[in-house]
Amino acid sequence: MLSELKAYEALDAVLDLLRQDEKLLDYWLSDGLTEDVWKIIFTLGQDRLDILRDFILEEGNDTYARTSISQAVTQIALHFPERREEVIQWYYIILNYFLEHKESDGINDTSLIGLMVCDLLELKAYELEETIVKIYQSGLADTECAGFLDEVLEDLHSKQNTADIRKLPSIEEVYKHFSDWERSIERKSKAILKNEKNRIDYPSLPVIYKNTGRNEKCPCGSGQKFKKCHGKNFI
Repeated sequence: MLSELKAYEALDAVLDLLRQDEKLLDYWLSDGLTEDVWKIIFTLGQDRLDILRDFILEEGNDTYARTSISQAVTQIALHFPERREEVIQWYYIILNYFLEHKESDGINDTSLIGLMVCDLLELKAYELEETIVKIYQSGLADTECAGFLDEVLEDLHSKQNTADIRKLPSIEEVYKHFSDWERSIERKSKAILKNEKNRIDYPSLPVIYKNTGRNEKCPCGSGQKFKKCHGKNFI
């Protein structure tokens, strides 16, 4: 709603929410933190890149909250090509700050930096190749997020992959998305409750049965797979 109203003055409040701990963010935002929050930041933070930069560099902020900021800024450059140089400079300042403080565990987050490298590949930010190489040489990027350096450099200069300029949904589309998601959660919850009611409790097995394979029949004789019977106590 804030995004739809273009309530730019609410950006600080949104960022304060994103400063909360991982458990709160996961409880209230769940997958929306990585799938939807960037859209709000894209709208409300377009003209406040300095505030967004400070949020990413702020020690203690959640990895995925900071990643949503990076996603938004990448999309700003893709939607408004005339702002590409400004966004490249934004990333340059952040990455070099990480390099300058590479010994500080409280500031550097290898998962965050790896995911930011993915955003740079999306942007085809070849201007930052030298900085990206330094990031890898310093061991600051999680290779499970972005891949190894040779792969990154190949993707950076590849002309085969086109940029993913993401669509900003209307308020009606957002409402439908969350309504569908809510119905899906309700169906899953009902299925879980049904399974719990139909579950048969069997006596505990000796410790020796901990080595039974997940998909083997449970030694108690129920006929069920171990993972769906007493294996629940061990797996």
